[in-house]
Amino acid sequence: MIIIKKNIILLFIILINIFTFSYKYIFFFIGDGMGFNHISISQTYLEKNNETNLNLYKLENLSTLKTNSLNTVTDSAAAITAMMSFEKTYNEQINIDKEGKKISPITYHLKDSGYKIGIITKSSITDATPAGLYARTSNRKNHKEIADQLLKSNIDLAIGGGTAFFDNDKIKNSNFRYNNSLKQIPSEEQELILTNYSNVPFAIDSKTNYLKPGLEYALKKFSNDNFFILIEGARIDHASHAHDIKTMIYEMLELDSTLETALNFYNKHKNETLIIFTSDHETGGLSLGDGFLSISKIEDQKFSYEKIANTIKNTNNYDDFIKEVNIKGLEKEYNETKNSKDYTYNSPLIRKYLDTMQKKAGFSWSTYGHTMSNVPLFSEGLKYPNLVDNTKIFTFILNK
Repeated sequence: MIIIKKNIILLFIILINIFTFSYKYIFFFIGDGMGFNHISISQTYLEKNNETNLNLYKLENLSTLKTNSLNTVTDSAAAITAMMSFEKTYNEQINIDKEGKKISPITYHLKDSGYKIGIITKSSITDATPAGLYARTSNRKNHKEIADQLLKSNIDLAIGGGTAFFDNDKIKNSNFRYNNSLKQIPSEEQELILTNYSNVPFAIDSKTNYLKPGLEYALKKFSNDNFFILIEGARIDHASHAHDIKTMIYEMLELDSTLETALNFYNKHKNETLIIFTSDHETGGLSLGDGFLSISKIEDQKFSYEKIANTIKNTNNYDDFIKEVNIKGLEKEYNETKNSKDYTYNSPLIRKYLDTMQKKAGFSWSTYGHTMSNVPLFSEGLKYPNLVDNTKIFTFILNK
């Protein structure tokens, strides 16, 4: 009798951990730091340049997503944990619950059900959002630990930056085939493709779309498989922290352009495909207008804050700086920045340049950090309720 009871309990434990899923193909787009106003100004920018609407407006459904963590205002680690593992947690923690216990992201269950898992991001592949698909750590800053966890994971494809955090010998001894570009033919092996030391350059500087070729590569690799693919516009967040509106818009447009590839796929597999396009949180408290708004006043900006800061660092005098980026009238701030050796977005020159230009244009920001604002939740293939908690975003695709 005792043996029978034990077997019944064991069977129950097995059954409650079996997940089946409503869709064969899942595209999960995250505009890191993207709020409603980020979308609004990106649409306005397209209209000014006589282009069509954003692709995300082709998605049939729009809901609102709650973003708060146990710290109230979330970071990306707590946000991706809520989305992937269905539980609120504290900031900095990835797939660790409020009691410090490890919890399993939905990607673990998808793998158990035969799905292929892909990640494409413009940040380091060890950053919080991509790490939420495979890692468990109490501190998102443990990049080398997270890198080691990726190499031991069953992720099928990881594309992004982050060579700084990987040990070459560990890569060689892992199951991953390693490359630094997308030039090769996709393999059936696990693939790690790291194209940059850390973050991938901003679109405004590179003049290229990084995410779209990555998604096309993933679709070739997974052509005969069910899949879950994360496509993260990670640098929307970075530009928003810096209050760099034009750089942010270019990052938004890159992510939105990549959505077109998913929509084309959806049109061929309508009853089997889910597209989610959302954000983990809003960054910057972006405000559009102070009784006026003139987007044309940001058109003279040709480079991101990052490119400008690196140019300050790598030039010896202001004249050389002007030749590189054609930013005039800031010699005092250039010298102050060189003397301070602060080559971040907080440097005297970057702040004076961006703040003056954006004030004239009518843009303002309320914080250099995150806000607790709700964010948009677009979808195709599934209609969400009007208001969704971030812990519930994937519960709607489960058949248990």
